Amino acid sequence: MPVQTEIVPDPDNGESIITGVWPAEESSVRLARAWMRDWLEAHPGFDLDEVSLLLSEVLTNSLQHSRAGHRPDSRVRLNASCGSRLRFEVTDEGGDTLPAPRCPDPSELGGRGLLIVDALAAAWGYKTDPETGACTVWVEMDREPADGPDAGARAAEDESAAWCLGLA
Repeated sequence: MPVQTEIVPDPDNGESIITGVWPAEESSVRLARAWMRDWLEAHPGFDLDEVSLLLSEVLTNSLQHSRAGHRPDSRVRLNASCGSRLRFEVTDEGGDTLPAPRCPDPSELGGRGLLIVDALAAAWGYKTDPETGACTVWVEMDREPADGPDAGARAAEDESAAWCLGLA
């Protein structure tokens, strides 16, 4: 379980907020996934498998590419809020590069995490703290399925991501 946790039920804007701080180690990815799923049981309307996949990708990216994943006493912070959309944020110590999807060679084992995030999330991005160098990657997911009026545009984006993932 997390080193530190805080749950704020239904603040003034009707959202539920959860925060956890985890050791920057591989085992935290599995534990954070289970923790998030347990919390989301009280907030139906999200695809828990997709949430778990995106959280895994963002946390793993944080551990592999930030300074936090290379220091034994480092931590990563997971913040999530749930209202009409789910938004989660993973904050680490930052690294030498900024998060960006890429098209890896089909023979490469990794490098597809942010392509998966880009294909499945309603929105995602990152922000950096100019004073500390910390990097926060945020992901937003809609409650409703993606079959609304812009489903055609979403299908084109998904096809492009599928090509980069080697699925098309």
